[in-house]
Amino acid sequence: MRTRRNRLTVLGAAAFCAVSLSEAFSPNVHEHARASTQRPVSASASSNEYSSSKSSSNRSAKHAATQASAYLNSISNALTEQDLEQIQVEQRIKYIQQQRNMDKAFSVTIPLRETGMSIVQILPGRQLVPKLLHLDALDQIVSLDAAACQKIQAASWMNQIDDSFRGLVFTAVSKNFLAEEQGIKAGTILKAVSATLGDAVWPKSTLEGVQAALASRQVASSQVTLLCSNQAFATSNRYELSLTKPIGLLLQEKDGHVYVTKVTDQASTLVKYAVQSGDRVVAVDSSLGGKLWPVSTVEGVVSACTSRLPGQGIRMILERPLENMNMEAAATADAELTRGSAKASASLAHTPTDTKQLLRRCREVLKRYSSTKGSKLDKYNLPAMIADKVMDALASASATLDAVTLSMIMTAYTSCDQSGQAIKAFESATGFAADGSTSEPVDIMHGREGRTLVPSDTALNLYTATALLQAHANNKDLASVTRVLAALEGRSDVDVDGIMSAPWPWTGESGTIQPDTTCYNIAIAAAEKIGGPLALDAALEIFARMGQGRSNAKDLVSYNTIMGIMSKAGEGEKAFDMFAQLKRDNIQPDKYTYTLLLKVCSQDEDIDEILYDMWEHGVQADVVVYNTALQRLCDNRKFTQATKLVTEMESRGVKPDSVTYGMLMSAMLKAKKANACLALFESASANPRTAALTESVYLYTTAITAAATLGAYERALELVARMSANGIAPNLKTLTAVMGACLASNQPLLASQIYRRIVTPDGYAMTQGIRALCAAGEVTEAADLVQSQEGDLVMSGKQVMQSYAIVLEAALQSNSFTVAQKLVHNFLHKGFIFNKTMMAQISESMLSDVDAIDTDKFSFCLFIIDALRDRNLPIDGSLYSTALSLGDRLGGLHRRLAALIAQSKSAAGTKAQRFLSTVQDASGGAMRVVHLRDLLAEPHLLKGDIVLPPLPVRVGPADIRSVFQAEQLVWSKTKRRKVLV
Repeated sequence: MRTRRNRLTVLGAAAFCAVSLSEAFSPNVHEHARASTQRPVSASASSNEYSSSKSSSNRSAKHAATQASAYLNSISNALTEQDLEQIQVEQRIKYIQQQRNMDKAFSVTIPLRETGMSIVQILPGRQLVPKLLHLDALDQIVSLDAAACQKIQAASWMNQIDDSFRGLVFTAVSKNFLAEEQGIKAGTILKAVSATLGDAVWPKSTLEGVQAALASRQVASSQVTLLCSNQAFATSNRYELSLTKPIGLLLQEKDGHVYVTKVTDQASTLVKYAVQSGDRVVAVDSSLGGKLWPVSTVEGVVSACTSRLPGQGIRMILERPLENMNMEAAATADAELTRGSAKASASLAHTPTDTKQLLRRCREVLKRYSSTKGSKLDKYNLPAMIADKVMDALASASATLDAVTLSMIMTAYTSCDQSGQAIKAFESATGFAADGSTSEPVDIMHGREGRTLVPSDTALNLYTATALLQAHANNKDLASVTRVLAALEGRSDVDVDGIMSAPWPWTGESGTIQPDTTCYNIAIAAAEKIGGPLALDAALEIFARMGQGRSNAKDLVSYNTIMGIMSKAGEGEKAFDMFAQLKRDNIQPDKYTYTLLLKVCSQDEDIDEILYDMWEHGVQADVVVYNTALQRLCDNRKFTQATKLVTEMESRGVKPDSVTYGMLMSAMLKAKKANACLALFESASANPRTAALTESVYLYTTAITAAATLGAYERALELVARMSANGIAPNLKTLTAVMGACLASNQPLLASQIYRRIVTPDGYAMTQGIRALCAAGEVTEAADLVQSQEGDLVMSGKQVMQSYAIVLEAALQSNSFTVAQKLVHNFLHKGFIFNKTMMAQISESMLSDVDAIDTDKFSFCLFIIDALRDRNLPIDGSLYSTALSLGDRLGGLHRRLAALIAQSKSAAGTKAQRFLSTVQDASGGAMRVVHLRDLLAEPHLLKGDIVLPPLPVRVGPADIRSVFQAEQLVWSKTKRRKVLV
């Protein structure tokens, strides 16, 4: 065998266009670069430079800035424009999960007794849940004290767990047990456990889940299958580089392999980040054909590199020893932002070595990803994610922010609706309370190793203050907006909610920082967002302070915003006065200004004046302006003027839109001009110029509602058919309108069928559906539907009351007294009380027909009286008179009971006794506790002279006559019967 001897060869280095890494290789260029800057390099790394860095007890600020800048380089270059167009975050996350499970999972079947294992639960960030489960003692989960937690966290296997890992890990495996023989050891991850029955395994992520699964498994089987993994993150240790000469690597041949012993100073930044000492050169491509050939000698590598033409690239595959793999470098944030094959930019700038260059690099990164509006990344809040990384890098370097960088960071956050982060960034950078008070910042941002920014007032200027105002305005925090504006004005006398404002440096009348018009406009707009009675006062107070400084004069935005607040508050006169002041200040109004005036004008003549003023000032009215004017006319039911205005807008070249026709049709419908509404819709549909405008679900629904008002259900169904033919899907309101048309046309069966087609009805649709079901004879289904309203009600309280009344009336009319009793019980159980209308409906239904079912009707009246007395509620006069009338009809014992009820009536307002009262005989002797209905079931109780407990009856003016007649009828016949006897 040929004897090999060690050789040392230096290859010059210069980075080629790109670095291409394997999809499964986690310590790629940008991740490895970040790993080397986020924390001290692990002891297993073989680079002397990194080892010396770790041994240094205190890093200098300059070195920290260098590391943070390298981190930013990795962020910027890992996200090329081509990557941003193709990135799909969900696919990347799914890929990572697949990689974690790839070729690393194994199953183990062991007996449930004497397993010799215990497990713990790990949360992201390697946080240990202070609990432990012994698989041999499933009856309880043991709580861990601080010492036990510290011992587990100090275990060597804990360092191999990925920061983003969440799940269960074996913390102890006894020697010579079957589990150990099958590959389970401390640090093995438990992924799934056998189901209670069968061979299936179910994923588990909590100790409680495993405890319950194994406890139930013991009943059905003596063995359990565990799905395990010995790594929290599957990764490959090979990567590919594309380079040009000189390369800058010191190579050594050893045992048939070529190793990198050192990365020289000649190497580019890219090579320094990608290659570590100890990496092995696996293959190099040939100069012809580009095929990669394995190498085992230094001569082979040198020959492949020296045979290149000037400028020709060199492709290499290198392999990193597993013991040098740094798992912490694969952070979740980068995994979500990079595709499987990361491509770095060729234009890597030289790594900055001071804070100024670091800040400049931060601004470049922020500017590059400042906006993703309209792109695929819009929903991923990329600017805010980049701002998080920038703040992490700057805080880790203990840097001091300048105003420009801070402004860009805060803008990135607010553009992604993360105003809270923008406020934290301001406090972290300036050291001032973001609410403009004298308090100290408490919630600041931290970098790696707990480092923070060095706060400085140099980060404070007008732009950062404006960004802060915008963040508070987005949060609808008017109090903080007011204090911050006062701080910019240099005022300390502003008390908002009991907290005084504190002036900031370089503010006040002679300061260099003066709030400009934009600051005041943001503050006024914040008041508009909040709304309410105090919004206008706060906005006017801020508006009055404008114009007193050097650069805070009122502009059109100021006037439009304050007029908008007045418009919402219904202060039309004040809005017109503000418009007059705008003109006196020689500010040209725009369409928005006139639209606000149209919203608050109270006279029809004002509309003509506003439109004429627009024409006079050369402001072109658009369809929005005309629609606003039309809305005012329609609200006032001035249809003639509205029609003339539509003609005028068409003559001026402004075409009506679907909103225009929708407003006209809705106004006609509200004015009970359904025929005119339908005529307008049909004329617009027949006109080729406007036919396309009518192809709107709103217009069709309005037309169908008009047909429902007219009771023309066939017309409504024909309109639905036209909708479908035009590709317009009916919505909930459309189907509800069709139901109304069918009900108005006495087609309840068809209406109920339409209701059943609605997947998620709202309260009104459900009320109409209940009405349709009752009219179609489906009383039981309607009763079940109304009684199902529990918890989060679909219907409002008024709609529930109305629905109960509809179903109860239908049940009584169909003599379904069992359904009616259930309805009454459910109605009262839910806390509802019968109103006068419902009682009148019940009485009318009871007395509608004289037939053999009067006995059931009388019993039902007694049931309601019993239910009301059980709840200490007074009896309505109409129900009382109905019960007496029915008892008189039936005669016999029924008339006798009706007479007793009449005798027990007490005046309204008398303190009600509990209804389950004792029936007494004439001498006062107690007999037994009964309900009124029980007296019918046991007629012997009605014999003799007995007295019922007092019955509180509420008799209204409308009931006096019927109550008097019913009582006289019962009493007179009872007395006559006694005389005859």
